[in-house]
Amino acid sequence: MEVPTDFHVRYAAFSRTYCLRIAVPRQNFYDSCINHSYITPSLPITELNRFQIVPPPFHPEPILDACKVFLGTWNFKAFSKPVTGRCRETLEEKDYIKTVRRISLTRVNSFIGHSYYLDPRLKEIDFFDFHVEGSGFLRRQVSIFCFMGINW
Repeated sequence: MEVPTDFHVRYAAFSRTYCLRIAVPRQNFYDSCINHSYITPSLPITELNRFQIVPPPFHPEPILDACKVFLGTWNFKAFSKPVTGRCRETLEEKDYIKTVRRISLTRVNSFIGHSYYLDPRLKEIDFFDFHVEGSGFLRRQVSIFCFMGINW
């Protein structure tokens, strides 16, 4: 299929999906860590810098219920990172209006969970993917959605 010469992959997209990975240590593993910063270095290198650690207890259903308020078309200016002097582009008011079509939170395997090699430490951590589908996103918007739901 031939693409028109004026097509731009970023600006012509109808929909975008953002995935934020969450790692939740099991309570016994979390309690056994004298220093909770030990959790990150104890993971295999394939998992490093690919998720946000959330301490237990973790309950997905209330998070999804809290995030349902974001479905639809809204002005998300309050969920954007403030524009600083170093920012090259300034946003107009219309740029803050985004449509959120779907929000889901799914328990998943680690990135190496299907491999022949499974690090035993991964059994102590549950992974979840927080997916948001919409017309576009502001910087840090999905992270703010997710952690607002967690702290609800």
